[in-house]
Amino acid sequence: MLEWPDLTLPPINLWNAPKQFWIDNMSLTQEDIREKLRGIPEIDLLEILEITSEDIVARFEDRIEDKRDYFEADLEND
Repeated sequence: MLEWPDLTLPPINLWNAPKQFWIDNMSLTQEDIREKLRGIPEIDLLEILEITSEDIVARFEDRIEDKRDYFEADLEND
């Protein structure tokens, strides 16, 4: 037999749940993670991702070539 719900109980309002509830019960999507990482200072992000100068040079060879004149002038002064 179908029973009516107990309407004397207070309604559950998940919007007022503690922040930790949402942290524990919601998984972040890859896009959510990328969005949060965009707000982290660059130095911190490099450290978190364990990115080295070698990694940067290898990944951005084309940009380094585009700035060749700048690097040549700057490196000659050292």
